[in-house]
Amino acid sequence: MAYEILWEPPYGVIKHFSGLVTGKEILAAVEEVGANENLDRLRSLINDFSNCRSISITDQELEEVSAIHSASFLQNPKIHVAFVATEVDAVSIASAFSRSPFNSCPTRVFSSIEDARDWLRDCCTSVG
Repeated sequence: MAYEILWEPPYGVIKHFSGLVTGKEILAAVEEVGANENLDRLRSLINDFSNCRSISITDQELEEVSAIHSASFLQNPKIHVAFVATEVDAVSIASAFSRSPFNSCPTRVFSSIEDARDWLRDCCTSVG
C-alpha cells in the first residue's frame, strides 16, 4: 500500500502517499475517507504527496476522485482540501484536481506541509 491515512483530532485527516502511487490507490484512499463515520465532522484534509517518486493516474480516475470529493463536500460543505506536492507529476495532478469541474471543495496546492496546515488552520477556524 502506497498510502497511510491518519485522523488528526479534532477535525482533520491526512493522507500520506509515498513511493510509486497509482490512481487505484488514490481512489481507494478517497473512498476510505468518504466512507468513514467521521466525515460529517471533518474540516481539513491534507493529501501529502511529498514522498512520492511518481504518480500514475488516468484522466478517468482523476474525474472519479474529484466526483467522490464533491459528493463528500455535499455531505459536509465545511471540508477544505490541501495538497502537498513538490514532484512535477504530483503538482500537476493536484492542480488538475483543484481545477476540475467535479471539485467543489476549497482546494489549494502547497510545497510544504507547514504551509498547508497554516492555510487549513486559518480556513477551518473561520468555518467553525
